[in-house]
Amino acid sequence: MTISKRSFYHGAALAEITDNRNFSSINRIPSIDSYSAYQINHNIGIYIKYTSDSDIFKFSFSSYNKEEIRKMNEIYQKNTYIALVCSEDGICLLNYEMLISCIDLKSDEDDWINIKRPNGCSYRVRGSKGKCDRTISLNAFPNQIFLQT
Repeated sequence: MTISKRSFYHGAALAEITDNRNFSSINRIPSIDSYSAYQINHNIGIYIKYTSDSDIFKFSFSSYNKEEIRKMNEIYQKNTYIALVCSEDGICLLNYEMLISCIDLKSDEDDWINIKRPNGCSYRVRGSKGKCDRTISLNAFPNQIFLQT
């Protein structure tokens, strides 16, 4: 059996989460039919996307992806996160507020996020709507998702 790219990259993110001392459980979100949405510790929603691009990590968000994220936010509110697996470089974590500063979740048009990480620096995030208001530390994931709970 071959391992799909989705399983490989999602597994990398989920392994980091389960290694955290604050982790207790992971489940699919029953009300959202998605292979990208997970419930952590019963009160955190995380949506995982991945790219195998290098140098500039490019992520696309279809209207269906955006609908799934909006549904997650209705359930988890301030505990809604998007984990962007940047090939083998690392994982860039955005909270919901940062995501909506980069893309238009209400639009039916596809949106995009591009991420760069200069050598030894934090992630720089830019979306079809504009730049996020700050850089993202390489070690924000997964620690940041457990701080709000």
